[in-house]
Amino acid sequence: MNIGERIHLYRTARGWSLEDLADHMQAFDNNGTKQRVITKQALSKYESGQMSPSAKMLNILGKVFDVKGSNLLDETEINVCMIAYRKKNGTSCRDEETALAQVKLRMEQGLKLQTVFGRQNKSKFSLPNYQVESLDDVESTAMRLRQEWNLGIYPILNMTDLLASRDIHVLLLPLEFSTFDGFSSWIYRDLEEDKFSAAVVVRSGITLCRHRFTLAHELGHLILNCALTLDEEKVCHRFAGAFLIPEETLKMDFGDAKRTVELDELMFMKGRYNVSIQCLLRRLDDLGLIAPTHYAEWRSLIRKNNWENIEPGDEIQYESSPLTQIWITRGLKEGIINKRESLIYLGGRYKSDETPRRRVLKELSESEIEEINNYYSFDAAIEWEAIN
Repeated sequence: MNIGERIHLYRTARGWSLEDLADHMQAFDNNGTKQRVITKQALSKYESGQMSPSAKMLNILGKVFDVKGSNLLDETEINVCMIAYRKKNGTSCRDEETALAQVKLRMEQGLKLQTVFGRQNKSKFSLPNYQVESLDDVESTAMRLRQEWNLGIYPILNMTDLLASRDIHVLLLPLEFSTFDGFSSWIYRDLEEDKFSAAVVVRSGITLCRHRFTLAHELGHLILNCALTLDEEKVCHRFAGAFLIPEETLKMDFGDAKRTVELDELMFMKGRYNVSIQCLLRRLDDLGLIAPTHYAEWRSLIRKNNWENIEPGDEIQYESSPLTQIWITRGLKEGIINKRESLIYLGGRYKSDETPRRRVLKELSESEIEEINNYYSFDAAIEWEAIN
């Protein structure tokens, strides 16, 4: 990836147009007013490879993107292949491009983190691949994966940590991506056949139960090969429920005879499995442990009380992964990544506000600002860029 492509990647990850980037690259003139130091036309030539930025301009771009200027010279090639994603009608192509760019940048750091324990030298990355011909196959498939991963039949304490242990990176998208629920991707290094990891992307600002369910759902997209006659979304929903709430365990807790269920009982089970009431009810219905009419009554009650997104006992949070924190801590200690790179990986540097511009102005000294203004007056900017 050349420097122009990297500038485009960082800009897209911010959700900025060329005009936006030019606006963020401003300094004060002698009268104290803001003035661009470069035009969007010159930035476009950078990205297309028609011109190359000088060392000074590279440093300014780094400050705007909140990274070292040398990061823009990194030739790491990460390819992200989106498998499936759940979005609402309001999701724009620009939102999708921004999300993918963020995943690329963050997985560059993920690749570095995987070197911490020599994980990049292990055998070729792979996940199980199960053929699913019917919804009934999903139950046995979920249990088969649990057996292969030595999980037993009891509730999973931390889905995020479980996925990290299998080299599946869990990445959070900022709140502004409210049109996404989540998506899953294969991550390739250079060539498409060089698959080194996978990523499950979940937007922040959702409840813990929904966060865990989304992770399990997207795991389904990674490992299930569904027959063409099946609705893959329904299959992955069924898989998520079966993986988080094994049939054998639920029947031990609830009993294997069809009966009704009360709210207090659902709340206790919600705390045990860390899943939503809606997920529990759907699971009880799937296994025939409650009557269809009783399930319909509960669905009506949920709609009446507006519990579709927030229900009793919910809290807006996500699971953190101790394993990921171990990787980051050791990576920082051994100089594999720096603090800024660790924040990029954790999603701590992508906010749609005016902070980058203010940060640049604050960090530049008065002499640097004066030098930039002398070099990049609006009239001289294009001429100067053409010879550098």
